[in-house]
Amino acid sequence: MFAYSKRERDWIFERAFIRSNSYFVDFVRKFLRVLHILLCMPRVFLTQSTFDFITISGKPGMNMKKCLVCSKNSNRILNIHKNTLIGFHVFDMHIGRAVHLPNFERVFSIIRQSLASGFYSIDKVAEIYDFNACKHLAKEFDFFAASDGATPLSRSMCHIFNALEKGTFRIVTHADGPKLDKWFSYNFLTENFNGEVVNGWTKIKGFPWTKSSAKTESSVVVGVIGEPGSVRLFGIEYWMLVLARRLKRDGFAVRVRLHPQSYRFSNYLIKMILRIDTSENEDEYSFIVSCKCLLSSYRSTILDLAVASGVSVVLDSRESEKSPDRGYKKGVAVNLQGDYKQIKQLINDMPDCKHPIQPSVNSNPSIKDVVLIHINK
Repeated sequence: MFAYSKRERDWIFERAFIRSNSYFVDFVRKFLRVLHILLCMPRVFLTQSTFDFITISGKPGMNMKKCLVCSKNSNRILNIHKNTLIGFHVFDMHIGRAVHLPNFERVFSIIRQSLASGFYSIDKVAEIYDFNACKHLAKEFDFFAASDGATPLSRSMCHIFNALEKGTFRIVTHADGPKLDKWFSYNFLTENFNGEVVNGWTKIKGFPWTKSSAKTESSVVVGVIGEPGSVRLFGIEYWMLVLARRLKRDGFAVRVRLHPQSYRFSNYLIKMILRIDTSENEDEYSFIVSCKCLLSSYRSTILDLAVASGVSVVLDSRESEKSPDRGYKKGVAVNLQGDYKQIKQLINDMPDCKHPIQPSVNSNPSIKDVVLIHINK
């Protein structure tokens, strides 16, 4: 069922490969992937993926075009689709499992593709294989939309919709230099993007978050976010943990929010070993409004939410210098590995009360507007 050309295969599984500057890290990660393959082998052998389509926005019978997404139960991705795909009848594909008689050809194809893709998870390869086997399901929809569109599953679904000559949307929220992906029919940037919109991209209405109606009050919490990594067991840079620990020792209320790609046990390690509170089982907005200021080691979409909510942002100056969205001037750039006294004084000088930025009326088109213009040309 993996009927791809070499060019298509290289694109679909581009992000599956392990690439770092350390042979030791690569070896450890490949070893762990091999163990995962062995553990998942019985499940892949005895079950197959099932696909259910759940409406998340829009209503039937209103002459709306049908758009398929796959959030993988991520509230962040669901918010992106709900806020940007206005005017479409949007379905979220839920992937389950059902016991099935073993299919040796299927299992062999899945294992072979996994090995050819840097020992990529056979669970995830199985999802791709099984959806390809049910590609007729895509005929029920008019469009496919993906947030970022980097995962092998998203790209495989994009390939299927392209083969059916149906429109494909890539909706990017981050500001770390997104690269145009010409395999998608449309490349969109959400409204929070502050950088230069170059040729091939379209900035559209809609933010990647949904604000709560809760009242914004003063707060004294110092929020900390960092970038995950394969050898970062605590989910963020170790030097950021040192900074958070020093702030807590000096009487600040510190809360760490981990990236969704961090290890599941990282929250537990931070709370039990470092005795630092973490933002767990709450949405981004609830975390942001609990903070007086936000310290970040990298350029993240959550910084835009913080600014819009009136929360002071401190971005590590080394990250600020290399960030391509030069228009981002709404935060303070400080070397967070530099003079601790300066950082501490900066936090003390920040106001406790927030002054949210009211959304301005802009001329950004909706995705539906862009598609209708393209169709009517």
